[in-house]
Amino acid sequence: MSSKPQGTDRRHRLYWTIMNLRDDFSFEALRLISSIHWDSREKEMVRQWRNDDTIRQWMYHDHHITPEEHDKFLVDLATSPTKFLWLGKDHNGRYLGIVSLSRVDLTNKNGYIGIYTRPDLKIWGTGQLILKTIKELAFDTIGLHTLRVETMETNENALRLYRKLGFEEEGRLKEYVHKEGCWHSVIVLSIINKRD
Repeated sequence: MSSKPQGTDRRHRLYWTIMNLRDDFSFEALRLISSIHWDSREKEMVRQWRNDDTIRQWMYHDHHITPEEHDKFLVDLATSPTKFLWLGKDHNGRYLGIVSLSRVDLTNKNGYIGIYTRPDLKIWGTGQLILKTIKELAFDTIGLHTLRVETMETNENALRLYRKLGFEEEGRLKEYVHKEGCWHSVIVLSIINKRD
């Protein structure tokens, strides 16, 4: 990532940040590969992950994502100024999961994160590694002040992980998601960058 331009107007700085969020990033334990750089094999791999029952059960919809829907999703991401998606890959070349940053508000320095681990890879601590990496990207690289995450109230593993890494419950969206004939509430958690 190149250094930020000095002495330029606010709009130019925001544009610079948005464009650089489409980059790949390397951190100590994980490399993040931007969705705009995925090859066809990686695109299909992510689509299959999104359709895996262990991932899909926590999404806000139930249907299987078609190749056409997935392609449109990726095209929309490539031009969005507020949504970014990366594949997490360790330094041994293993794909570990997905990291997203959405609803990015650079003026107020906040955004929402999303993560999920590769469904067929059972390595203890993978979710924690991915979450620590997105916090580092959001707080240390981008300079955001607040991160939020939404998760269904029944996703106990995710809630435990977020709380372990410093996220606190901010509120609930009551009966927010309708799946399999039932309403589910969503918990909103947040963490503040203490160094900002």
